[in-house]
Order: sequence, then C-alpha cells, then structure tokens
Amino acid sequence: MMKKLSRVLIMILLLLTMSGCSKDKDGALKALDKDQVVAVQHDLEVFSGGNVSEITERIFGTESDEMSTNNSSNGIIADLFANAEVQITSSDESTISYTIVSPDISDFFTAYADQLDSITTSEELGQAILEYAEAAPMKEYTVTIPYSVVEDEINVSYNDPDFINAMTGGLLEAYSALYDQYLTEEG
Repeated sequence: MMKKLSRVLIMILLLLTMSGCSKDKDGALKALDKDQVVAVQHDLEVFSGGNVSEITERIFGTESDEMSTNNSSNGIIADLFANAEVQITSSDESTISYTIVSPDISDFFTAYADQLDSITTSEELGQAILEYAEAAPMKEYTVTIPYSVVEDEINVSYNDPDFINAMTGGLLEAYSALYDQYLTEEG
C-alpha cells in the first residue's frame, strides 16, 4: 500500500512540474561526447515540453498507466516542470550536475493546511498548487545525478528524488513530511 501510494505521489508530482531548460553554454559536459550531450539536451527539452508520456519515460524508463490515463490536460507535474529552469553545470565520468531554479512551494501543505479538507479532487489540488506556485518566490537547487553509458548511449537517472524535488519546487519533500506527520499522528 505504501509503495503504491509513493508511486502515485511521484506520478502526481511529475504531472505538476516540468520547465524550461537551458543549453550547455560553457562546456559543462566535458566528460561526455557530442552525441551524449545532444541526448541530455533532448531530455531537458522533453521535460520542458509538457508531454506526460515522454516525461514519465525519461524518469521511470516506461510509460505509466496512471499518468497516461490521466485527464486530457498535461497534469500538475508537467505544469510544475514547465515553471523550472534547468542548467547543466558540470559532469564527470559518472554524474551530471544541474542548477534548477523553480517556484518554492515547499511550504504549500503548511500554508493550505486549513483548506486541504475542502479540496476533494486531484484537479482541485493541482489547481491550488499551481496558483500557489505562481505567487511563490524562486528557489535555486543544485542536484547531481548519476548516468551510465551503454553501447555509446547515455542513460541519466532522472528518477532521483533530489532531481524530482527540485523540479517540483520542494513539493516532494513537503509531501513526504506531511505523510510522515500523518503516520506519526495515526500510529
């Protein structure tokens, strides 16, 4: 049950975010060859493009039934990712570092604590999060995630919780804290 809930949460968060990504301007990907740099840049363009199926494939490796059968809109994750700016800052033989600037919505559940009981659908929750994000100050995150190269093809581990948390403006950590609080109170 908890594993399924965690997966659903990540899926919801992915639908909430996705943002504009910048190009490698200063040779930050020195450890990668030209084709690998192009592949990483394409991944970042997918994140900013808002296609939930492609985003899910990049993060989880396959398209998720939960996300693909969601309503016709891109969803909250795609919208949140669209609010983030991603810049590749460096790479080495096994990791890529990114600077991610996104609306700081890490305190959403605290700020909306009194109103959460009146939110009855995922659409209402998504709308409340997006409205909160519009007014939120921007926050900068630095995230380093692993990659591997198999048969000259790069595979970046975008399913990293720190990457997802940064792209969602701290929402993943905020939800985890809320869930832990609920378990403590119910336990």
